[in-house]
Amino acid sequence: MSPRITPPKIDERKANDLFRSLREMAPHYTPGWPAKDDDDPGVALLKVFSFIGEGVISRLNRAPDRNFLAFLDMLGIAHENGLINEENTIKPDAVKLKSAAADLSSQYPKEDVALYFSTLVSQDPETWGALADVVNEPAAKEP
Repeated sequence: MSPRITPPKIDERKANDLFRSLREMAPHYTPGWPAKDDDDPGVALLKVFSFIGEGVISRLNRAPDRNFLAFLDMLGIAHENGLINEENTIKPDAVKLKSAAADLSSQYPKEDVALYFSTLVSQDPETWGALADVVNEPAAKEP
């Protein structure tokens, strides 16, 4: 099996990081409320929002994994949850690669797909080199 290609995290902040940021910003947006007292109901709300925010960030960070699995499936490359067996995998046909890339770009945000393709090319240019052209193509203008 090849090593699993790990897409970059979109956001690495945790609830404590979010809470700290919110608490620091509160006086700027609400000058009458310093957000200093831990017994303040507003501070309790900041904590709740921080934990909810961490959940949202966690879901966002899983989006690149779904893109990767969908891409491998579109290419017909056998894998076990993203792990590719190197012995059975041949270099994808460039035409099929570009077609699958276009399909993926139509289903997921283009920025996420471009980031993912760039990651593939940088980690294994021999196999995924044809994606470099896809990443560097200017976006098609809509009529």
